[in-house]
Amino acid sequence: MPIYKLLATISYLLLFQLSSVANAEKPIILTTHNLPPYSYFDEDLNLIGSAIGVVRCVFQRSNIPLEIRVMPWKRAQKLVSRNEVDGFFAASQNAERDEFAVISDYIADQDWVWYIRRDSSFDPKSEKFKNEAIVSSFFGANMHKWLVDNQYRVLDKPPPTTEHLLRMLTSKRLDGILANNQVMSKLLEEGQSEVRRIVHKKKPLGVYFSKHFLSSRPDFLKMFNSHVKYCRKNPRPPAKVIRFITYHISEPFIIDTEAQLGLTYELARYLTKKSEGRFQFHVETFSRPELNEQIAREGDVVVPWVNPVWFRDVNQEKYLWTSGYFEDSNSFVSSRINPIEYNGPKSLEGLILAGLRGGRWVGLEEPINSGMIIRKDMDSYWQATRAVVVNKVDVAIIPTSVARHFLIRHGLTYKLHFAAKKHSRYQRHLLIKNNHTLHKYLQAQILLLKNSQEWKAILSQFGL
Repeated sequence: MPIYKLLATISYLLLFQLSSVANAEKPIILTTHNLPPYSYFDEDLNLIGSAIGVVRCVFQRSNIPLEIRVMPWKRAQKLVSRNEVDGFFAASQNAERDEFAVISDYIADQDWVWYIRRDSSFDPKSEKFKNEAIVSSFFGANMHKWLVDNQYRVLDKPPPTTEHLLRMLTSKRLDGILANNQVMSKLLEEGQSEVRRIVHKKKPLGVYFSKHFLSSRPDFLKMFNSHVKYCRKNPRPPAKVIRFITYHISEPFIIDTEAQLGLTYELARYLTKKSEGRFQFHVETFSRPELNEQIAREGDVVVPWVNPVWFRDVNQEKYLWTSGYFEDSNSFVSSRINPIEYNGPKSLEGLILAGLRGGRWVGLEEPINSGMIIRKDMDSYWQATRAVVVNKVDVAIIPTSVARHFLIRHGLTYKLHFAAKKHSRYQRHLLIKNNHTLHKYLQAQILLLKNSQEWKAILSQFGL
């Protein structure tokens, strides 16, 4: 399917750097179109390009949330004129656009260039060319409007893309085309050499913000322009490496450290991808005591899959926390041969209870310390589960998500019993040490994660 038809049916959303939930700010919505090298999708469907880089840079430096939607160019402008979105880019100035929007300082260079077949005798600067040559630009382009306004012999139905224009020129269906020099240069690199070029004029590109939007934010354009010059020179700062440290080293969180397999690696990759080059989350594994030491050290760290209660930070004053993004519980898991039902601490009296070394089991610490319950520390949840299966312990306290994964992956469906009553129910959060900017980004992504089809597909791979 041609890319322009595909883009006509989808809206590719990119959101980053939203404010915290307590002061959630709606993203500014900008539209653009598929126009290499300014804005286009790479092989992994990441939206990249020179104009994309500058716009993202400005919004990142301004700490303002942004949403970019990709669609056909005519529609991208129409939505702004109807005040359905806030702006469009990358666009050159014309009077029609000026009626409903205001253009920013230029974010990218552009030359309008005539492209003629090498075997053609036409001269784009001559009156003969204007009066006789059949010419065009692509649909919705400023160049096409200029051709019409200046009474060139223009196609009634211009093609949707520059690539189509080039094919029409080389097949002799057009005598000349007016196109963006950078876009055409990229196409001509791919093998087209039978054309010659004549520079027509310079028309730099900017972002058009609707007058309706600017009326509600009168200082916005000045602020935006103040960052543009820097961002043209530095469109995409290097990603900041963030340590993504975890003590949840059992499946499904960590399956293979060498191959980087597991849900924690998937979460790190997901958050890295969504940051659009701003952050790179690097997974490191530790025991719980070791992780506590790592948090105490200097530097930014993020701890996934945790809860404020487990870090004695119920009021969330010691660390920064995102909203919960994964609902879970702790189950009492025993053998089906000797099933254990939990009805409070006394129901475990005299039993050997296995669990993760260093874990805090709220409500059970006192009976454990008194000797009423015998605690057996394990290095992993899988080790605790295996101890139940081979009857080395009576019962284990295991996160329900982990236990369910074990049932499927290790064929334990008919060997384990889950007590009807859970030890506890909780939300898993991200813990962030001190970095408020990082916290804003992660909080924004957590709000989106719950409804993300991409993330749901990842969870399903682990039986969750």
